[in-house]
Amino acid sequence: MTAAVLCTEETAACLIPHLISELETPCPCRRHDGLYLTGTSIDGRQVSITVKKGVLEVEGIGQEELDALAERRCLLRTASPANSPP
Repeated sequence: MTAAVLCTEETAACLIPHLISELETPCPCRRHDGLYLTGTSIDGRQVSITVKKGVLEVEGIGQEELDALAERRCLLRTASPANSPP
């Protein structure tokens, strides 16, 4: 399953720690467009993230779950959604 969300670099930086709790070294044999991260989620699922300009693509997490994370309030700035400008 692949999910995607439109986001800025700042939003991607906020979302990624909520998606991957432990990073792994990606296989160098596979070519990826954009920044590619792989690892384990907090609940033990295998998750892969590709960061492209304006888009965060996630494998291993459903679209509804990703949308809910993107709409969640920022933990550091509780008055603003995670994808709001400062």
